[in-house]
Amino acid sequence: MDTLSGAGEYAAPGTDRWLVLLNGIAAIILGFFMVTNPVGTISALVWFLGLYWLVTGVINLISLVWNRWNWGWKLFMGVLGILAGLLIIRNPIMSAVLVPATAAFWMGVIGILIGISELILAFRGGGLGLGILAALSIIAGILLVTSPVAAGLTLVVILGYLFILDGVISIMSAVFRRMRRIGSAG
Repeated sequence: MDTLSGAGEYAAPGTDRWLVLLNGIAAIILGFFMVTNPVGTISALVWFLGLYWLVTGVINLISLVWNRWNWGWKLFMGVLGILAGLLIIRNPIMSAVLVPATAAFWMGVIGILIGISELILAFRGGGLGLGILAALSIIAGILLVTSPVAAGLTLVVILGYLFILDGVISIMSAVFRRMRRIGSAG
């Protein structure tokens, strides 16, 4: 579960425990905001995404001054980044709904397609287990496609709980490492 915060990387010998502790605290705070205020959290995250796209779009266009290699692609990506960034920054509420809903919709489409392909494999001898998983994938995909806004908010809340869990694990890792070090020194 250390994948979100990277606590496993900090647990290497010689690494300061306080980094793991701060990382855990930050993960819990972010997770708390994601669980208690998913719309506000999405709004902030999507706004930063818009700012990122705007800045990278400007950088792509500026880079054309000294590097004209692949200029058509850079020009297209620069203009697209600027337009997408401005659209998100100027319409944060609409973007906070559309961006996660679009992601949930596409995850639903992919889930349906994967489910159909797995169902075909199940009928070709893949077994009952694969057939059940395929049916679940299709059902989940249909739910995501038919209610993408609710699915987007649900994904944020689930991610928030994962951040909280990861923060608790990181803090426990820092505390137990400290206790082991004290115990081995004495």
